[in-house]
Amino acid sequence: RARLGTMSAMDVDPRDGPGEPSTSFPRDLFELASDVAMVGAPPSDAVASQIFQMHPLPDVFAAIGEADEGSKREGDLCSFLDRMFQTGPGKAMLASAMPYARAGVQADSPRVRQLACAQLGRAAQQVVAAAPEDLAGYLTSLVDAVGDEDSGVAAAAADALLAVSTTSASVGEQILTRVSESTMNERRAEPRLRRHALAAAIAAGAGAGDAAALTRALLLELDSPNDPLKAVATMELVAEIVENT
Repeated sequence: RARLGTMSAMDVDPRDGPGEPSTSFPRDLFELASDVAMVGAPPSDAVASQIFQMHPLPDVFAAIGEADEGSKREGDLCSFLDRMFQTGPGKAMLASAMPYARAGVQADSPRVRQLACAQLGRAAQQVVAAAPEDLAGYLTSLVDAVGDEDSGVAAAAADALLAVSTTSASVGEQILTRVSESTMNERRAEPRLRRHALAAAIAAGAGAGDAAALTRALLLELDSPNDPLKAVATMELVAEIVENT
């Protein structure tokens, strides 16, 4: 069968007529998703257009919803869609995919929640330039997801927020304020430290925030002598903040 091991360099088959799906990749969605998941880079825009023509977004999301939670099929489909949203045609479809992303952050499956966070982050970067007044809803969902019980989902949300925070100083300040507020309201030790780490990364990357205030907040975490691993992680964060200021 056809494989996509050279997909990053693959072009649409010139034998296909205009508007016709290319024959240079598998037509079966699950076979295609498995192949794309094995490739480190997204396909070219020309190939992505052909793939979306063959497999419209609603069909892909429906297939994800029907896949067993935690299965290889679910993982391959999510990886496939994540790669596709990194292409030009995929980025153009992000706005239409937002209903799926907002539903996805509430899904039972951690892999689906992770995909949703990545989608929300990419869409938020577009919103900063096109409709900044709509940014708040995206940030709320992502800040909440940083406290997700699954570390992979939390990391995806944190990465998305960090990327959005670099779009402008004002956006960085806005995100830092939201993360700091969420930290004060977080009662669980690990998610709270995770939020501290995100705040420190945003402050360092966007040049936002008060390093002294961040350090003081972290030092308060050392009041719990029964958790040595947490203490070590806290001191590492403090050292990182001091190094970057």
